[in-house]
Amino acid sequence: MALFSFHCQSYKKGALSGLDGHNRRLHKHHLSNPDIKPELSDNNRIYKEPKQSLYSDCKKLIQKKVIANGNRVRIDSNWIVECLFTYPNDLPLERLDEYNNLVIKYMSARLGEENLIEAVCL
Repeated sequence: MALFSFHCQSYKKGALSGLDGHNRRLHKHHLSNPDIKPELSDNNRIYKEPKQSLYSDCKKLIQKKVIANGNRVRIDSNWIVECLFTYPNDLPLERLDEYNNLVIKYMSARLGEENLIEAVCL
């Protein structure tokens, strides 16, 4: 039996640059993190990449959906929610892309395609 699990975390604007760098491995200092295995980095997949950067894309989306409608964004406002989906251990790795594409399709349908800014598999 495959178990489906995920974790969501909210981030403020100050964390977006670091989050983007971590998810897309843009910085070399991640090699000092013992939880990251550099030899497995070739297995990382980017399904949807930000158009510019995570920060820029979020800022444009907030401008369009929040500020343009007369609302305001406070300094302590959350800018993004990151959802981490766990691939079930008992599914074969050959189905990883199929599984991830299904999750992305589901999240796009629930949130709207334009609200899904980044999708990576690490």
